[in-house]
Amino acid sequence: MLALAGCSPARTEVLIVVDTDLAVPAELDGVRVDLIGPNGETRSAVGDVAGPDELPRTLAVVDETHTARTVRVTVTGLRGGGNVIQRRAVFQLVPRETRILRVDLLRSCVGVSCSAGETCGDNGCREIEVGPEELAPYDPGSVSRFDGGGDGAPLDGGCVVMKESCNTLDDDCDGAIDEDFALEGDIENCGACGNACLASPDNGASTCASGDCVLRCDPGFEDCNGLANDGCEADLSRPATCGSCELACMGATPFCMETDAGEACVESCEAGSSACAGACVDLTSDPRHCGGCGMRCDAPPNAVAACMASACSFECDEGYADCDGNAANGCESTLRELDHCGRCGERCERPGAVTSCATGECLALGCLPLFGDCDGEAANGCEEDLSSNLARCGGCNVACPTGVSHGETACLAGRCTLTCSPGFGDCDRVASTGCEAPLSVPAACGMCGVSCSDPDPLCKDLGAAGYGCGAACTRGTQCGSSCVLTDTDPLHCGGCDRACPSAPNALASCASGTCALACASGWGDCDESMANGCETGTASDVASCGACGTACPVGPNAIATCMSGSCGLRCNAGFADCNGVAADGCEAALASDAEHCGACANACTASGSVAGVACVGGACEVVACTAPAADCDGSYANGCEIDTDTNKHNCGSCGNRCTGPRSCCGGECRPRAECS
Repeated sequence: MLALAGCSPARTEVLIVVDTDLAVPAELDGVRVDLIGPNGETRSAVGDVAGPDELPRTLAVVDETHTARTVRVTVTGLRGGGNVIQRRAVFQLVPRETRILRVDLLRSCVGVSCSAGETCGDNGCREIEVGPEELAPYDPGSVSRFDGGGDGAPLDGGCVVMKESCNTLDDDCDGAIDEDFALEGDIENCGACGNACLASPDNGASTCASGDCVLRCDPGFEDCNGLANDGCEADLSRPATCGSCELACMGATPFCMETDAGEACVESCEAGSSACAGACVDLTSDPRHCGGCGMRCDAPPNAVAACMASACSFECDEGYADCDGNAANGCESTLRELDHCGRCGERCERPGAVTSCATGECLALGCLPLFGDCDGEAANGCEEDLSSNLARCGGCNVACPTGVSHGETACLAGRCTLTCSPGFGDCDRVASTGCEAPLSVPAACGMCGVSCSDPDPLCKDLGAAGYGCGAACTRGTQCGSSCVLTDTDPLHCGGCDRACPSAPNALASCASGTCALACASGWGDCDESMANGCETGTASDVASCGACGTACPVGPNAIATCMSGSCGLRCNAGFADCNGVAADGCEAALASDAEHCGACANACTASGSVAGVACVGGACEVVACTAPAADCDGSYANGCEIDTDTNKHNCGSCGNRCTGPRSCCGGECRPRAECS
């Protein structure tokens, strides 16, 4: 519940107030509101309206960025679960102001069909765009327009539709606060929203552990002064801090050297190591003296510097990866990006959906306009195109009426439309009754609302000009008070009052005084029986897709589909039709097919020192390397990145570290003198 007193002029907010002049609940017993936010995020709310005191209903749209961003809203009045009336609006939030958008479900708009980009309002069809001048400033006395028995206070159903931010507010209106942020381990919000840990400290990395910022030093460095702003300032190979902050080399043992037991003070450097500023170092593997004294390897962003065979390299920090292969920008990917979600090259996308990889896992936040997740399967996203599907027009559970009299229904841009046969009109504005009114009678002569009376009481057939009122028939036959052509008029086919019978999904017609049947678009008379009309939906029937008897083929791991009269395939979860051949179905197993690993275009390839690759769980993995190369970090992106013949940290095999005054040569840890 959002009380009136809770609204603050400092908020960037629009209150969508829904009301009606229809009888509640006799004519309207429910309301559905569908919202599309500035970033494509969606939210729907459906509520019963049991009595007039339950209106108006209000939905609050709040934006914490305080910018003029665009929101789309569709409000549908329901009766018995079916649509009675619908209104749409597109508006922009007014920064740091609370405004009101009235959405009145008017009796005069029931059955009214407006063109694309329009909606029915007080004076008929109008553009759906609502300018800021139409958004009334917040006024507690202006909430209710109709006398529905309630005063509109407190406002019901307050809801925020913006993306969840770390701000101690329930931005997405799901009853949870900051649920998308793990404050115990989020480096940007460590322990509290907005508490960011130090970015890129010298010789180390920041982490968040149990809600506290922790400085993790690179190997060979420590934070001896306890000041986070200068990072890990102490080089543990230097005599002043030899192996630890507490040990300083002086006097007879002025040098600091790495031994089997760790760094220790010695009198002189052993063979195979070099004295550099008081430190005995291995110039082939020490990133502080790589290839020569003072030749320091600088760590690129989000990485730890390394030295291999006297050449600088780097290793990525946890949670980062070098996906572009550019050493200059280091480990540029957080693996929380749409192009690199969880691992390099793993694209986060779902058909018809707005996706996010903010947590390192690909999630569908909502559907794009005119797409719907009608099967509830997250893996295939918003699989239904709601723009032109008669069975799902603008919504998964919104079906356009079919088989209407003297007309044809269609779904255009997510809205049900009705096109009348020549000579008929939709005068009652109710789509389910079709084009019920003949336009050849005095009550609706030529068009709805035109009535013939004295001195021109007859409705005359004027040929190409249609029908018009007159005093006498100048062509055709007078049938009652209408002048008709009995050769072509389906109400008087071959003679007065000989109406051609209507049939489901068909248009009755008259040619040369004989009744005929014409199927509506997307329907077929496949059993050749006029009694049941055009009984087969050729727009969606897989056994008669596009035409009677045209069956859609289906192969393994797939379900045949028919949409708009064209055959297609819907793949089972974990499979894809990568070759576009319907006969072999969805031939690619995305979880294990190395040529189509996780996606059709993603092939696992072996190159360089990579001798074998495989697809495991939809991700490429290295399974074999050409010796002495090895894949020690388990990343497919950089292949077999370690030379185990010379790498001190992975000597002979991954994880085998040479300690003390030893180096790695020929895949074995040996004294430095033997490796020189």
